[in-house]
Amino acid sequence: MELYLGYLKGFAKLPEQSTLRKEMVKAYLKDFLCESLLEGLDEDGVQAPKDDIRIKIEVTIEFCIIINALELLFKTLFRSFCENNLDNLFFQEIEGFILNDKLSNVEIPLNVFAGLLEFYSKNERVQVLERVLLLLNLDNQDLEKVAEVCTMHRLYSALIYVKTLNNLEDQFTEPLIYMSTSMRIKVRQNDTTKLEQIFSNPRQAETSAIYLGCKILWYIDLCFKGLKYPKNDKIPIEIWPSVIYRIINWIFLEQNNSVNIKELMRQNYSIVFQVFYELLENVTTRKFLIDPSEYKAKTGYGFEYKVVLEKIRANIKDLVSNTPGIETEFSKFMTKVAAIENIKISPELFIEEIKILPHAVDVMGKSFTKEKCEGLILSALKNQIMRFTRDEKDLLIGYFTKIGYEEVVIYLWETKGEYIKCFDGFLEARSPKTSRKIFGWLKRIEDVLTESKETYIQVKQSIYDHLEKLLLLDIDRTTDIVNTWFNQQHEQIIEKLKPQPKLQLEYVQKVLKDKEHNIEKVFKDQSAHESESEEYRRYYRLILLNVELLCTCKPESIMEHITKKWYPAQACLDICKANNHEEAVAFLHKRCGALNESLEVYLKILNRHYESMLGSNSEEETSEHVKKFKKFFELALKVCKKHAKLTGNKESEQSLWFTLLDNLYDMWTNLHKKGGDKKFSEFKGFGHVSSAINNAIKTLLDAMSCPLYTSPSP
Repeated sequence: MELYLGYLKGFAKLPEQSTLRKEMVKAYLKDFLCESLLEGLDEDGVQAPKDDIRIKIEVTIEFCIIINALELLFKTLFRSFCENNLDNLFFQEIEGFILNDKLSNVEIPLNVFAGLLEFYSKNERVQVLERVLLLLNLDNQDLEKVAEVCTMHRLYSALIYVKTLNNLEDQFTEPLIYMSTSMRIKVRQNDTTKLEQIFSNPRQAETSAIYLGCKILWYIDLCFKGLKYPKNDKIPIEIWPSVIYRIINWIFLEQNNSVNIKELMRQNYSIVFQVFYELLENVTTRKFLIDPSEYKAKTGYGFEYKVVLEKIRANIKDLVSNTPGIETEFSKFMTKVAAIENIKISPELFIEEIKILPHAVDVMGKSFTKEKCEGLILSALKNQIMRFTRDEKDLLIGYFTKIGYEEVVIYLWETKGEYIKCFDGFLEARSPKTSRKIFGWLKRIEDVLTESKETYIQVKQSIYDHLEKLLLLDIDRTTDIVNTWFNQQHEQIIEKLKPQPKLQLEYVQKVLKDKEHNIEKVFKDQSAHESESEEYRRYYRLILLNVELLCTCKPESIMEHITKKWYPAQACLDICKANNHEEAVAFLHKRCGALNESLEVYLKILNRHYESMLGSNSEEETSEHVKKFKKFFELALKVCKKHAKLTGNKESEQSLWFTLLDNLYDMWTNLHKKGGDKKFSEFKGFGHVSSAINNAIKTLLDAMSCPLYTSPSP
């Protein structure tokens, strides 16, 4: 075998080429197999020990498969097995190779296959027989005989394989007949197996009515999808529509005094509805049911989807009284179907079913929420709305208003052209999520409404009147709406928001953020021109308004804005002075070049934090004030450094260094005087404060002696 497979090389007269080598070795291996096997038998047919024979048969099968000597195996060797009463042992040993899919492409001779069927039937190993049949090539077999074996032992998976193998359209329904008969027998025997038991104990449950019902629906679904079991081969397109029509016909046929679909729905109506929904949802199979005359065979028949839906509905009416939940599930099914493209439902039927659907929320619980229900109804309405009269729309508006389906009501108003009601409906919705959908709606209808000037003006006025509410919902998207509906007339909107300064501030900052790149460019270009452009003046006013609003509404954020280089320093300084924002005033004095005034304000802040450090009630509080003290000392020091660089540190111009130094020394003196006071001795933050002042003095003296600040400026 190693020579045959090419693992051993270099032997005399053995070619390197694989095909030639295999042909040469194969003849020898055939002879070897025959001789080796016959050694286990003497002239009188007395067998060697059974285990030895079993091993030889197993090895012989394996060798024959590897060297593709299956004709030798199934003719010469099989005849020897039969003559020596070893055929059962042969079938036993070949089983493993079949189940491992080693013979799926082999046409097994009729006599061998017949013996195989008999072997499994006699030994009552029919479940293994089914697995074997599903893995074998049955093209050359007597399929009617195989089907008889399958029906006798209820091997329905194998029966499906056999009946669909030759693509004879009239045979696709035969497995349904046999399976449904068995299902009915179980029903009459009062079988009470539940669906969940199929998964917990599949062997025991596979003969139950619910299992057989689910298997029938699985097979129907497979055919509807155009697939065959077990290899998922495709049903030829030439017969696929006819197969679907025949199966639908069987579904609605009466068998044993009961319509098949009723029996299936008694087992699991949810799966029945799902199978039909997927049939209609599929673009290809939907065409078969929209215009069956185009696809049915000359001698065949077809089904239009409307007929199918009416038949399902008619059969449900008899089950409602003793099948809880089926009515709401059917309503859900019909609503889903109504949302499918090119499916048209009569308004009367649609309204009847859609009014039942909200009750499914109570029945189905978490799996079908009100939000999902409303979304499904909306999808269906959008697909069917063209068929509705105004009166029918009003009927639905009244019903859905009553039960609180706000988005459905808003959509129905839109279809009637009542856009102001839609606008108000969004803003007055109980759900903020629904209210926020107004932005997408406004964007969508803008182009539609340009054709109707009067309605467009009305909606635009509603936007303006309810601007505050829109901003509270989403400031970014409201700004986008203003850009499109008001042609970026932001000043008008800002003026409208004046009574609500916090909201006005948010809007101003949003506009500035969106325009920041352009603002920087406009201010840069303006420096090269004497006259001010209208765009520059507009942005200038907007920036100053932002600073003013920050001072009154959000003073803690002002510094991150006024540090931007295009913010006009002197104008911002005037606003911050008026609003007593000391840090901003000190910074803007520095930007304007008024360093003495800047240091003066910083020292004022510094002294206040020094007093706060001394008045702290805990070390944690002291530590927080120490951080602020250090921050403003560093800012004051930067002012001194800038002043020194500008003046060259001339003695006459050194007042800022010494002003800061004197201020720190006064703090140090004051602190140590207090340190001798018995009342002050209990102050636990003394060390932190003393350290902060000492470090500040040291840092200042180091800076004063730094050559960078002692050398005159060039």
